[in-house]
Amino acid sequence: MKIYKKVIACILTLMMFFAQMPVNVFAANQKNNIPLDIVLVLDVSGSMSDPISKTDSTKRIDILKDSINQFIDSFAQSNSKKNDEKYQSRISIIKFAGDKSDKVGNDTYQENRNTYNYTQIMSDFFTATNDNKAKLEDVVNSIRPAGATRSDYAMELALEKIKQSKNDESRKYAKRVVLFLTDGQPTAFSTFDDDGR
Repeated sequence: MKIYKKVIACILTLMMFFAQMPVNVFAANQKNNIPLDIVLVLDVSGSMSDPISKTDSTKRIDILKDSINQFIDSFAQSNSKKNDEKYQSRISIIKFAGDKSDKVGNDTYQENRNTYNYTQIMSDFFTATNDNKAKLEDVVNSIRPAGATRSDYAMELALEKIKQSKNDESRKYAKRVVLFLTDGQPTAFSTFDDDGR
């Protein structure tokens, strides 16, 4: 299959099913030593504080954090077995909710006495290994839901990261993937054409 020839955005609207997917989705590429540059685009809007169902009080954000940390752990284990950096995979994390920020971090802003998350890059591309994965997991664990669901801003930032990867000569062997995770309908949509623009 040639699904990795284009940037792909997997929109998963039922977070409860995501918990068992990440490790299996990219297993074939890891076995074949194909490095991946993965952009995780995470919904951090206010609804992520809601329970996953009427019968399960587990918060959606807790499932998201647990799933992403398992995802990071899987790639850390795989990367730790590879001595050559060109075969190691990297992960970048983008959060989305409200207005867009060009700063890297986990910033919020006030509007009408409410606190909102900026849509912003939380972590540039990072090569997680068993020795340093806690740094990336700390980024994930710092998320606090608040705000709208501006997926358009998130995909603009994701495209920037993908273009950065494509322009990096040291990553010419890498396949590029955007994994978009949300619990509902975005406030605004963004589309890509065949060139990933």
